[in-house]
Amino acid sequence: MRLSDKSGVLRTGVIAPFLFVLLALSGIAGCVTEIQKPVAKTALFTTRTGDQAVLSWQSKAGEIYAVRYSESREGGAQWKVLPGCERISGTGEVIEKTDEVPVGTERYYRLIIVPAM
Repeated sequence: MRLSDKSGVLRTGVIAPFLFVLLALSGIAGCVTEIQKPVAKTALFTTRTGDQAVLSWQSKAGEIYAVRYSESREGGAQWKVLPGCERISGTGEVIEKTDEVPVGTERYYRLIIVPAM
């Protein structure tokens, strides 16, 4: 097992030591900038068997989470919201989500807190 890199990117089967906060800031002419800031001591765990990746983390009651994924860690890689994981309400319990990943495909994950609307 090894920790993720500083960007918080997680390879399947690796522990990410940080939870990412997504802050959307409105700029001039409606531009939106995303800032991701690590929050201490939250781990996203993954286990992959065949074509299924199971993602789990200890949630905090009152927080809203989203899971993003990418098939590349290259600069400019596109991070997409994992279907069904757009707005997950924290319960104070461990949350577990499953992702169908074609065999032979690598996938990287990020866990973020969705800002209040």
